[in-house]
Amino acid sequence: MRRFLNLTRFFKINWFAFLWLNFLSGKIKRGGKGFLVPCWGAQFKISQGASINVAAEFTVNHFETSRRVAGASFVMAKNARIEVSGNFSMLYGADVKIFEGGQLILGSGYTNAGIQIRCSKSIRIGNNVAIAKDVVIMDSDAHEINYEGYEMSKEVCIEDNVWIGTRAMILKGVTIGEGSMVAAGAVVIKDVPPHSLVAGVPAKVIKSNIGFKI
Repeated sequence: MRRFLNLTRFFKINWFAFLWLNFLSGKIKRGGKGFLVPCWGAQFKISQGASINVAAEFTVNHFETSRRVAGASFVMAKNARIEVSGNFSMLYGADVKIFEGGQLILGSGYTNAGIQIRCSKSIRIGNNVAIAKDVVIMDSDAHEINYEGYEMSKEVCIEDNVWIGTRAMILKGVTIGEGSMVAAGAVVIKDVPPHSLVAGVPAKVIKSNIGFKI
């Protein structure tokens, strides 16, 4: 518990929600040093059979100033699941919905303010991933389109060491390869090769064999 006792951080955490979610609700499955850390303004609606499994620290609605800001919303339908294997932080304004039977798998890293995630099937985010403001990640079209071979939902996979720029959109069926970058405002509708920079609508590779530091 000592890692929570930094005074600046201490007053940002909703301790009532922290105790309820981690020790009393039965919805959080903790392993190792895992904790769900809800800051003020984070709201959770977790349906029957849904769970959040944390093996490390998962901080939700973190804000950098001393005053409270826009809240975060997590809605998990029946049998939905979140798995967190590394330290992961979502800044304020997160809007996450996981539909029935969907799974959101998180490694380590962070999302900046205003992330929107819609998970119908499976979204996987790897380790050391940086996601900027107002990014949208969806694994489904939400409405069915009628043509032969159509699939409404397909898994999204964001591999390790990926950087996604402000207001990018990651759509269904996409794998973003290790070490890649997605430029601000890009709409990604097909796979991104490892160590590539993609930009545009729809996103295309504009540089290869890149590297960066987060």
